Amino acid sequence: MMRIIISIFAFLFILSSCTKRDITINQTHANEIVEDNTAPPFNGVSTLQIQNFINKAFIDLRGRAPIQTEMDQAILLLEGNDLSEEAKDALLNFLIADVDYYLRFWDKYSSDLLEGTTREAVAGQVFQYQIALDQSIQQGDEIAIAFFEIELGKIQALLDALPEYAQGEIDIIEYIARMINNAIYDEINMGSENFTIACFENLFKRTPTVEELEASRLMINGFSTQVLFQDGNSKDDLVEIFTTVPEFYQGLVFDIYRQLLFRDPNSPEMTVATQMLIETQDYQGLQKMVMKTEEYAGF
Repeated sequence: MMRIIISIFAFLFILSSCTKRDITINQTHANEIVEDNTAPPFNGVSTLQIQNFINKAFIDLRGRAPIQTEMDQAILLLEGNDLSEEAKDALLNFLIADVDYYLRFWDKYSSDLLEGTTREAVAGQVFQYQIALDQSIQQGDEIAIAFFEIELGKIQALLDALPEYAQGEIDIIEYIARMINNAIYDEINMGSENFTIACFENLFKRTPTVEELEASRLMINGFSTQVLFQDGNSKDDLVEIFTTVPEFYQGLVFDIYRQLLFRDPNSPEMTVATQMLIETQDYQGLQKMVMKTEEYAGF
């Protein structure tokens, strides 16, 4: 165990000193064969298999392939610790604990929910709402002031979502809630019916039933009703329902399996992963669990 700890610290130190380079976001990955680099098996696992795992992990978590120094140190970490769970954890934790990971995280959910809206574009929206609010205050328009205060708060919360999530100040529930409760999502999915359909498809990976659609429409428009066995009477209530029911966590499981394994989870996998997310809200923990499987790692 002491040897593992020493190796991990050495790995993190060396990699943290590497020069960063520009990122190319790529939503897919493929195993890459390195020519003229055949190595003898390591406990039945070749260095090429280990390289493929490292390459996939970098691409999936950071959106780019590793540079040679990063590859060499990652191989040293894994082989030097007998491909142990602790060594894999160290590598994956290192990849997650970086701004590149969270920028990729934004890109993934912005692509899914906000048609790829950048954080720079969100900042521009914040600026525009602040101007509109200031003008309303100058004109003494109380109705407009109330409206722009609410909308500015939502769009500012969206802009703050990524750094606050990266710092552990909000969880995955609040992160996704902010992604769907703002003027940008509303503009993409105009009207209560389109908003409801989009939420069901984006979060639950299915269309709503006729009853769910009607109940959601009523709730958005201020009527007291029940959606997914939860009571509410406002759009904010509906967003909270959508991001706290078990089906929301199932949707996240679909996201992770489809991104990392290019398939849907089977029934036992869905049960275990959903329960884990309900209990911990640990999105990154589930990513690591999937990435340490033989199916993903290749060994």
